[in-house]
Amino acid sequence: MSSIKLLKEKAPLVICITNDVVKNFTANGLVALGASPAMSEYKDDLEDLLRYASGLLINIGTLTDENW
Repeated sequence: MSSIKLLKEKAPLVICITNDVVKNFTANGLVALGASPAMSEYKDDLEDLLRYASGLLINIGTLTDENW
């Protein structure tokens, strides 16, 4: 079975902590591949979400104290 087909069948949850510049592009790319992106920036969500996630994407290109 191809990796893409397997990815689409499993639809893994991917937690994304990323900057506003690429947030939409990243989410659309993950959806196109068959994943389910969660674009939450709320720290308290992470504890609950990470137990169900299959992946974690971190892009801190524009990380500031206000959004972390």
